[in-house]
Amino acid sequence: MKKLFNLVAATFVAISLLFGSVLMLTEPANADQTQVQSSIQNTNGQGIAQSCSNIEIRPNGNQNASFGKGTKWVTCTNYRLELQSDGNFVLYNASGRPIWATGTEGRGAKLNVQVDGNVVLYDASNRVLWATDTNPNSGIIFAIQTDGNLVVYRSDRRPIWSAGTDGGKIQTFNAANEWFASHQPPSAFVQRGKVWVDRQIPYNQGVTANPDGSRAASNTGYRTDCSGFLSMAWGLPATGLSVPVTGNLGNYANTFTDKNQLQPGDAINNRKVGNDGHVVLFVRWINQNQGTFVAYEENGGQGKAVQTNLTLVSNNQRWTINQYPGLEPWVFQRKK
Repeated sequence: MKKLFNLVAATFVAISLLFGSVLMLTEPANADQTQVQSSIQNTNGQGIAQSCSNIEIRPNGNQNASFGKGTKWVTCTNYRLELQSDGNFVLYNASGRPIWATGTEGRGAKLNVQVDGNVVLYDASNRVLWATDTNPNSGIIFAIQTDGNLVVYRSDRRPIWSAGTDGGKIQTFNAANEWFASHQPPSAFVQRGKVWVDRQIPYNQGVTANPDGSRAASNTGYRTDCSGFLSMAWGLPATGLSVPVTGNLGNYANTFTDKNQLQPGDAINNRKVGNDGHVVLFVRWINQNQGTFVAYEENGGQGKAVQTNLTLVSNNQRWTINQYPGLEPWVFQRKK
């Protein structure tokens, strides 16, 4: 009798665990356009525990998977990705703080996970605002991961794009503007500067060179230092060793202090003179929110024209560049 009682009791517990897991799995997954993905596992007879898996979005066969404003996905680690009603596409951490966004308020209309392998945000007129640029790749998976990262995988599970937000790291809030800038042809100033960078024209305050990098007479061409490089890129008069210096470049430019106005071909200038000053040519943002950017410059430390990755930091309303400690403040200048 006792054995029968124990058998019935064990059966009751097993049925309870089974129905408990069924109830948890059948909670609504699409209420209010919210999609939550999780899995349930049994933990060695210790009861039912919930563990999460990534949310994975795929094209619908030979059709794009398309999502309108108001769609949101929430992982069971409480990261939330949402195409908001205002058109911004935003990833929030578990505390509800944004860590990545396209910055498309008033513009974003729909998100497509496409058959060609691209993930694209469009406006209402079907113009591209932002994309992962992962096409052509059939069978892609757009994953909203439990670690907080957004990742595009190929069909073989090889990652080919990432937002870089794993662990809740804050990235950009202007992904659309950065994407747009990276798809524009370089300005004429950037193209001119690239010639010296590609040819690694040596740094020398007593030598001049032509825009094509060939040696010039001392009264022609451009001095091969930082301000001479900038003068060459801007196409200022080729007056040899007497071309402008950091202290008077402002005579040829409009000066501003808002980094968000920077455009390819602008100068970022520390206006002190001689070796206490320096100027670089702004090429493009790496991460506008974090202040990281690509520059071209004649770099005395490296002894030649180079491409560098630099970081702007606001310090009591004065701009500094991390890679140039002690040189401040920096201002932004656009050729008139």
